[in-house]
Amino acid sequence: MKVVISTKGDFKLAPEVIDKLLVMGYPTITEKEYIGNPDSFYTKELLENTIITDVNLENASSSIREEFPNGREIFAPVRNESLLIQAIESFGVKNAGLQGHCILKIIDIPDDVDFEVTNTDIFMSEMIIEKHRTWS
Repeated sequence: MKVVISTKGDFKLAPEVIDKLLVMGYPTITEKEYIGNPDSFYTKELLENTIITDVNLENASSSIREEFPNGREIFAPVRNESLLIQAIESFGVKNAGLQGHCILKIIDIPDDVDFEVTNTDIFMSEMIIEKHRTWS
Protein backbone atom coordinates (compact mmCIF):
# COMPACT_ATOMS: atom_id res chain seq x y z
CA MET A 1 0.00 0.00 0.00
CA LYS A 2 1.17 3.53 -0.70
CA VAL A 3 1.47 6.03 2.15
CA VAL A 4 2.42 9.71 1.81
CA ILE A 5 4.56 11.53 4.39
CA SER A 6 6.40 14.82 4.66
CA THR A 7 10.18 14.47 4.79
CA LYS A 8 10.62 18.15 5.68
CA GLY A 9 8.13 20.48 7.33
CA ASP A 10 4.48 20.08 8.33
CA PHE A 11 2.32 18.11 5.90
CA LYS A 12 0.83 20.73 3.56
CA LEU A 13 -0.45 20.27 0.03
CA ALA A 14 -0.03 22.76 -2.79
CA PRO A 15 -3.27 24.62 -3.59
CA GLU A 16 -3.38 22.98 -7.03
CA VAL A 17 -3.44 19.52 -5.42
CA ILE A 18 -6.27 20.57 -3.12
CA ASP A 19 -8.17 21.90 -6.16
CA LYS A 20 -7.70 18.55 -7.91
CA LEU A 21 -8.98 16.70 -4.83
CA LEU A 22 -12.08 18.91 -4.86
CA VAL A 23 -12.72 18.00 -8.50
CA MET A 24 -12.16 14.31 -7.66
CA GLY A 25 -14.93 14.48 -5.04
CA TYR A 26 -12.87 14.61 -1.84
CA PRO A 27 -15.06 15.29 1.25
CA THR A 28 -15.47 18.98 2.17
CA ILE A 29 -16.82 21.17 4.93
CA THR A 30 -17.19 24.95 4.68
CA GLU A 31 -15.78 27.35 7.24
CA LYS A 32 -19.34 28.29 8.25
CA GLU A 33 -20.29 24.61 8.76
CA TYR A 34 -17.12 24.08 10.80
CA ILE A 35 -17.50 27.17 12.99
CA GLY A 36 -21.26 26.60 13.30
CA ASN A 37 -20.73 23.14 14.78
CA PRO A 38 -20.33 23.36 18.59
CA ASP A 39 -18.26 20.16 18.56
CA SER A 40 -15.90 21.30 15.80
CA PHE A 41 -13.01 22.17 18.08
CA TYR A 42 -13.34 18.93 20.02
CA THR A 43 -14.10 16.35 17.35
CA LYS A 44 -11.12 15.26 15.28
CA GLU A 45 -13.38 12.97 13.26
CA LEU A 46 -15.37 15.96 12.01
CA LEU A 47 -12.39 17.19 10.01
CA GLU A 48 -10.44 13.99 9.48
CA ASN A 49 -9.75 13.45 5.79
CA THR A 50 -11.76 16.57 4.87
CA ILE A 51 -11.00 19.77 2.97
CA ILE A 52 -12.21 22.89 4.75
CA THR A 53 -13.30 25.39 2.11
CA ASP A 54 -14.52 28.97 1.76
CA VAL A 55 -12.29 30.34 4.52
CA ASN A 56 -12.68 34.12 4.67
CA LEU A 57 -9.19 35.61 4.44
CA GLU A 58 -10.30 39.23 4.12
CA ASN A 59 -9.38 40.26 7.68
CA ALA A 60 -7.35 37.18 8.59
CA SER A 61 -4.00 37.24 10.36
CA SER A 62 -0.84 36.23 8.51
CA SER A 63 -0.81 32.87 10.34
CA ILE A 64 -4.37 32.12 9.17
CA ARG A 65 -3.45 33.15 5.62
CA GLU A 66 -0.51 30.72 5.75
CA GLU A 67 -2.68 27.94 7.18
CA PHE A 68 -5.34 28.34 4.48
CA PRO A 69 -3.67 29.19 1.16
CA ASN A 70 -6.36 30.17 -1.35
CA GLY A 71 -9.01 29.82 1.39
CA ARG A 72 -8.91 26.04 1.75
CA GLU A 73 -6.85 23.33 3.44
CA ILE A 74 -6.99 19.59 4.00
CA PHE A 75 -7.12 18.40 7.60
CA ALA A 76 -5.87 15.11 9.02
CA PRO A 77 -5.69 13.30 5.69
CA VAL A 78 -5.69 9.53 5.80
CA ARG A 79 -2.23 9.07 4.33
CA ASN A 80 -3.02 5.95 2.30
CA GLU A 81 -6.35 7.24 0.94
CA SER A 82 -6.49 6.45 -2.79
CA LEU A 83 -7.73 9.88 -3.98
CA LEU A 84 -4.98 11.61 -2.01
CA ILE A 85 -2.29 9.34 -3.49
CA GLN A 86 -3.70 9.75 -7.02
CA ALA A 87 -3.77 13.55 -6.77
CA ILE A 88 -0.21 13.71 -5.43
CA GLU A 89 1.10 11.32 -8.07
CA SER A 90 -0.62 13.29 -10.84
CA PHE A 91 1.37 16.39 -9.86
CA GLY A 92 4.50 14.48 -8.87
CA VAL A 93 5.64 14.38 -5.24
CA LYS A 94 8.18 17.16 -5.85
CA ASN A 95 5.38 19.55 -6.88
CA ALA A 96 2.57 18.36 -4.60
CA GLY A 97 3.82 19.79 -1.31
CA LEU A 98 3.24 23.45 -0.46
CA GLN A 99 6.26 25.17 -1.99
CA GLY A 100 8.80 26.25 0.60
CA HIS A 101 6.86 24.51 3.34
CA CYS A 102 7.16 20.74 2.94
CA ILE A 103 8.64 17.98 0.83
CA LEU A 104 6.44 14.93 0.25
CA LYS A 105 7.40 11.30 -0.26
CA ILE A 106 5.27 8.25 -1.10
CA ILE A 107 6.42 5.01 0.51
CA ASP A 108 5.21 1.48 -0.27
CA ILE A 109 4.54 -0.65 2.79
CA PRO A 110 2.98 -4.14 3.04
CA ASP A 111 -0.83 -4.08 2.75
CA ASP A 112 -1.41 -5.88 6.05
CA VAL A 113 0.57 -3.43 8.23
CA ASP A 114 -1.38 -1.50 10.86
CA PHE A 115 0.54 1.77 10.70
CA GLU A 116 0.57 5.35 11.87
CA VAL A 117 2.44 8.42 10.71
CA THR A 118 4.45 10.12 13.41
CA ASN A 119 6.70 13.16 13.61
CA THR A 120 10.42 12.91 14.13
CA ASP A 121 12.57 15.57 15.76
CA ILE A 122 14.67 15.95 12.63
CA PHE A 123 13.66 18.84 10.36
CA MET A 124 10.00 18.42 11.34
CA SER A 125 9.84 15.29 9.20
CA GLU A 126 7.52 12.31 9.46
CA MET A 127 7.98 8.57 9.44
CA ILE A 128 5.71 5.54 9.24
CA ILE A 129 5.70 3.17 12.18
CA GLU A 130 3.92 -0.11 12.65
CA LYS A 131 1.46 0.03 15.55
CA HIS A 132 2.34 -2.30 18.38
CA ARG A 133 0.47 -3.41 21.44
CA THR A 134 1.56 -1.99 24.78
CA TRP A 135 0.69 -2.96 28.36
CA SER A 136 1.71 -1.41 31.63
